Amino acid sequence: MQNMKEIGYKNIFLVIIAIISMFALEKIADENNFDKKYQVVDLIKKDNEECIVDIHNMGIIKYYVEPNIITIYLRLKVDNEMKNLSFITENIEAIISQSSKKGVWQSLDNGEAITKNNKNIVPLNIELKIPREDVYQYDVLNGNLKIFNNKQVIKNIKIKVINSKYK
Repeated sequence: MQNMKEIGYKNIFLVIIAIISMFALEKIADENNFDKKYQVVDLIKKDNEECIVDIHNMGIIKYYVEPNIITIYLRLKVDNEMKNLSFITENIEAIISQSSKKGVWQSLDNGEAITKNNKNIVPLNIELKIPREDVYQYDVLNGNLKIFNNKQVIKNIKIKVINSKYK
């Protein structure tokens, strides 16, 4: 009879541990949702855009493990007439790619052509590399991503990285 009681307590204990583990893993997954920035930019509109990333809001795991690598997924809306698209960056050290989120990104160089998909969207993935010592201040990075069509600037996207913890 004593063994049956011990087995029952062990099972209850294991169920409680499993539930606690499930909630802990869910919390970690939620924290990782903020480690990247997604933004849609309409290239048809003539106004300039701003992309602001706050390192402090990236989640505790990202903040303490790798705060100096920031991923931005831009989706640029274009029209049918925009055929000769290219870009340049200013004051940004980054890997720019149109590759899928999965696998190693094939890096594009400044001035290189970028292509739109059949939905008139240009996927542009940016992985910023910031010196680690720069992360621990309010103004972390200020740079520009200029988009060209037929060698004329059609959009300037100001990329700003801040750390609101130090405001």
